Amino acid sequence: MRTLLRSHAFVVWPLTLALGCLGLVALLSLALDRDAGLARSEGVVPGSSDQAATIRWTGSLYVSAAALHQFSLEGDGRVRLLIDRVTAHECATGDSEPDPCPPRTVWLSAGFHAIDVAYVPRGSVSDIPVSWGAVGERLRRLDTARVASDRPRHPLVRGAAERTRAVLRTLAWIGAAAGVWFLLVALVRGASRRLAGRIAPPAAARLRRGIAIGLLGAVVAYAAVLRSEALSATYGLVESPGWLRELQQRTAGVAAALRPAGIAYHPAPLYPHKDSPPTRYFSDAHTYLEFGRQMTSFYAAHYREPVFPFATKVWLFALDNQDVAVSFASASFSLLAVLAAYLLGSAAFSRRVGLGAAFAMAIEEHLITEGVTGGRDEAFMFAVAIFAWALVRWRRSPSVRRAMLAGAVGGFACLVRITSVSFLVPGLACMVILTDRPWKARLREAGLAALAAMLIAGPYVINCWIAFGDPLHAINVHANVYRGAEGQAPDPNATATGYVGDMLLRRPWQTLDTALWGLTANPFVNKWSGFNAWSPALGRWLSFAALFGLVLFVGGWAGRFLLLVLAGSLLPYAVTWRLGTDWRFTEHAYPFFLVAAFMAVVEAGRWLMPAALARLKNWRDVPPKPLAFWLTVMLLVAAGWWTVAVALPPLVIREALTAGEDVTITVAGRDAALIGSGWSEPMESGSVTSRVAVRAEAEVMVPLPEARDYDVTVRIDPFPRPLAEPPQGMPGLDVFLNGSFVARIDLRWTPDRVGAYDIRLPRTAARKGTNRLRFVRARRGQSSAERTPVVPGVSDGSMIALWYVRVRASLPRPAGTSGGDDAPALRR
Repeated sequence: MRTLLRSHAFVVWPLTLALGCLGLVALLSLALDRDAGLARSEGVVPGSSDQAATIRWTGSLYVSAAALHQFSLEGDGRVRLLIDRVTAHECATGDSEPDPCPPRTVWLSAGFHAIDVAYVPRGSVSDIPVSWGAVGERLRRLDTARVASDRPRHPLVRGAAERTRAVLRTLAWIGAAAGVWFLLVALVRGASRRLAGRIAPPAAARLRRGIAIGLLGAVVAYAAVLRSEALSATYGLVESPGWLRELQQRTAGVAAALRPAGIAYHPAPLYPHKDSPPTRYFSDAHTYLEFGRQMTSFYAAHYREPVFPFATKVWLFALDNQDVAVSFASASFSLLAVLAAYLLGSAAFSRRVGLGAAFAMAIEEHLITEGVTGGRDEAFMFAVAIFAWALVRWRRSPSVRRAMLAGAVGGFACLVRITSVSFLVPGLACMVILTDRPWKARLREAGLAALAAMLIAGPYVINCWIAFGDPLHAINVHANVYRGAEGQAPDPNATATGYVGDMLLRRPWQTLDTALWGLTANPFVNKWSGFNAWSPALGRWLSFAALFGLVLFVGGWAGRFLLLVLAGSLLPYAVTWRLGTDWRFTEHAYPFFLVAAFMAVVEAGRWLMPAALARLKNWRDVPPKPLAFWLTVMLLVAAGWWTVAVALPPLVIREALTAGEDVTITVAGRDAALIGSGWSEPMESGSVTSRVAVRAEAEVMVPLPEARDYDVTVRIDPFPRPLAEPPQGMPGLDVFLNGSFVARIDLRWTPDRVGAYDIRLPRTAARKGTNRLRFVRARRGQSSAERTPVVPGVSDGSMIALWYVRVRASLPRPAGTSGGDDAPALRR
């Protein structure tokens, strides 16, 4: 037994850790839940004139940390929820009600809260009709996990026990994952040794390659089935050929059994068009259909690059001119992108990385649904990934053949989007500059690669030059689109470079801020939600792994090449993403992020292997150069984050105010430098994202270019939103600028619109630079005899929720105003 434990220690001990932690979790859970549960009784709705018999549940709800929480009332009847003896939510629920009861958001401080649920059911009662959860989390039924029938005497002890239980659960997951990982590695290594002893090494290599190809084929087939179902459900079955229609019908049933029930598709509506019958396609997809039908030459001059229209034309021929051909064209490139993700991950790192990235690409919901809409973004995603693959292969094993392949793929990418020159040129330049080979060989191979790219993309560029007088017509034609989005007049001579240059001259800080955000956070944060149907935690953990992997990319030449191609591919959209925030514009970054995620997972597993852990014993022998390198990388990452998140937003605001433009300070996104103390985390309510003032005083930082008068509109509402009529004695607000009183706001409330209040920031209080706009809450409007019990964060309107602060240039003072330098005027 001792020998077995020593030989398999790296499998046994993590599993032992997991089992031990689970045992302690079970013991803590028994101790915490021993007196847990809601006491059920018969009663009446507290404070109600309706004396009908109700079911009541009472207990003490434990909240580990102060935060915004949502409560949803369900069931079939009338439900009233009291927290700390104050009505927190109330509504009638059930099928007879015309509208569902929306969740209500309240602020709960840490500790225990008395909870009372009164339910007047229409029928039988099966469960408590209340679900709850922190804002941003999935709501769950109110259960006994955090509810005690009698408030414990030592809430601090319970809180410490709950935090300990959470830590032990995390350790159990880590131990179980590490143990399973080591077990799989041991099994694979044992099988490999036995196999190597029985067959020749070439045969073993072929067997491994065959297994990898088989797994890849299964992933691509799975991706094809999922996309086939999405295409059929959204755009219908093809009319001909018959075998394809039958195949669509068969795969629909298979896909329904192989995907989560949370993924659902809906038929696309019919759109009317002037010169053609109604179709389910509009915008770009309809343009590709029309151009595909009219296309007479592959290299014909057109403002749309030829690859995707030609693919549409091929499918139109195969499908007897049916409109659904454009969906088959985009779905084909979506499948090729799955294959490209595997090739990219395998060439840059390992087959495991490539297979993981390909599988994630296959199941991501947005890639499935967007992949059949008829856009060329899937073609561009494939082109970018396959160019990065060709570049990595060329760098790993230089040759003339691989150089020309990389150039040809780059030319193909230019025929998908001509903006591909933004990563083609830097990629070829890096092959000349950043490789350790004779200069003659570098220049020869790079020249042949450039020649191959020009031979493939050149005829289209030349035809555009002849037809339109502009070789880059496919880029420059969009300059007026962006000018129009900014409210500028069209200019027939406008070009993309001229548009960007004009932005730099007019708004240098704003342009820099937009470009940096567009190169970093914007393409990253709008991903990952497509994994929620499989598991709500999957996308979140993959995003963390991807961030870690992108940092690890810096440590090797393959990762650096991938970062170069990724940054180059994002560059054309980095300065215009605010004008068109469509998710598909940065879709091509997804393969790189997923390769980074699985590279991080594989690297973490490698670091936990016995040999790597054994080296930790000799950590003093580690050379200082790698440590200094990674310390520098982390410092640069931190400096970059600080620049983008903290330093640039105030500069952008001051620049706009100097130009006489209005500026809106929102409470979501990059508000770290603008939202001061006293506010909660952002919460979403419909289309409004706001923050709640969780203290009596809360601040907003307002960057101003100079000391002068400014008119400000504050969009603010009472919180929690009143259930019915506005309560009396809602909080009033005294507004201070840099310590000087400037306005008094008496809050009003209407259910369909956030309140807007105009105030004046006088020059006597304003100063150049950062200004502190402070909101001080004070209850008034009721006498002490009329005043009802108030629980901050639970009682109607006991707090405030801020949407945004809009700063304008000085306007004429409204007549009849008073109070400070200006009195607020309510606008609805």
